[in-house]
Amino acid sequence: MHAGGGLVWRTALTAVIVGLLAKQVAAQDSPPGEGIGCALAVFSATAEVGKRCFSGQDQEFQASLAYSVSQLERFSIKNSHTTMADLETFEREQGHVGAPAALLCHGDGPSLYEHFRTLGAIRLRSMIDKMVSRPGKPTFGSCF
Repeated sequence: MHAGGGLVWRTALTAVIVGLLAKQVAAQDSPPGEGIGCALAVFSATAEVGKRCFSGQDQEFQASLAYSVSQLERFSIKNSHTTMADLETFEREQGHVGAPAALLCHGDGPSLYEHFRTLGAIRLRSMIDKMVSRPGKPTFGSCF
């Protein structure tokens, strides 16, 4: 997430959003559990940006982000041999949980947050509920 790759990163973020929305609409076409890892990385990062960079704002949306991360974690633990410790490591490495505020709050983190905020809390919860509605082995899946 360096400044020089901002346009490419924002283009990739748009692809993630479009891909996740497409999965929501066509959930029956993809195997259960596909893309859970990718979604956990993206929503962990988005939730971390919300907590650290938009503290006290968009409370309903931030609650939906926390709910989303929780549901994806629960799905991963229930449908694999993954532990909470494994997920915490994954979220630190892939979701930038605990990263310096300079990394999270400047550059592309706020853009990611704003893209998902435009979906709204209810739509976000619905999308996540659909992703975790069918048991299956969680995979990273394809983000792009």
